[in-house]
Amino acid sequence: MLNDEEDAGTDICQLLDQLKLQFNDVATWKPEIIMSCISSKSGKVEEIDICSKMLHTETCNFFKGNSECNIKFDPAQYNGINSFDKLKSDIIVACRKSGFKATTDNRQYRKQKGSKLASFQIICDHNRSSQLPKGKNKIYNTTRPLCEEKRCAFEFNVFCSKDDGFWYISNTDPTKVCHNFHIQHSQEFIESKINLLSPDLLSFAETCFSLGLPTSVISHLCKAYSQNQSEFTDNQLRYKIMKERDKEIVKDLSQYKNLSSAEALINDFENCKEEVYYCELIHSKKYFSEMFSSFFVQNTIEIQEQT
Repeated sequence: MLNDEEDAGTDICQLLDQLKLQFNDVATWKPEIIMSCISSKSGKVEEIDICSKMLHTETCNFFKGNSECNIKFDPAQYNGINSFDKLKSDIIVACRKSGFKATTDNRQYRKQKGSKLASFQIICDHNRSSQLPKGKNKIYNTTRPLCEEKRCAFEFNVFCSKDDGFWYISNTDPTKVCHNFHIQHSQEFIESKINLLSPDLLSFAETCFSLGLPTSVISHLCKAYSQNQSEFTDNQLRYKIMKERDKEIVKDLSQYKNLSSAEALINDFENCKEEVYYCELIHSKKYFSEMFSSFFVQNTIEIQEQT
């Protein structure tokens, strides 16, 4: 009986070892990130897998400042510092289609440094530090690795050249264009960033919300409306919709230059076409002083009239 238990334990250990090996094989992969770039052969704009071109080679297609580059983005779409946000958003969307969630870290700037007008670093979401920010002691959902050794090394640098104002990717080490310690996902299982919500899709979500639909249903409708190009949770949509509603309430603050934000908000309530019920709580020394003076004078007059 003892020998049977030992054999069963050995079989389980061998099975676990095989599963670990299979997972390690699946968890190491190279993505295909398709973007509009200038072809080094034809000189025309083509849809190119940037991961296959950003490796260090003996020759490079472009040499900008101190950076060797094989990738130059379409100048018609991305030109100058004003394209900073658009290019970053487009790359993050392309990464999501490729099977992983991308983000940026603090290595980004929008002012000239040497031969670069602007720059940002694209990293895999699993490449973030495993150490949580201060004050984040409670347990919450995260894709951060459990330890520093399990961080995915995928990252690359995008910059705008001072010479021509065009955008390039610096050639990088081969080890940094492969993913490690996590598997590739289908894009519908990768959450989109809420700041990538387009005005058209936001308008659609607000219309659904005004009809009384729950945000859990709106989330699925937005996914269908965008033809599976976006994946926003109901919490993300609720936050964005309420934030836009708050902006609508206080958008006219500029016309009340001499009023506080609270006074301007009350003014909007009073001028609202619909009937609004609200309670106004005032804490002001000046207000109570004036109110007390008025009360004192009024009661003094009444006493004098009675006498």
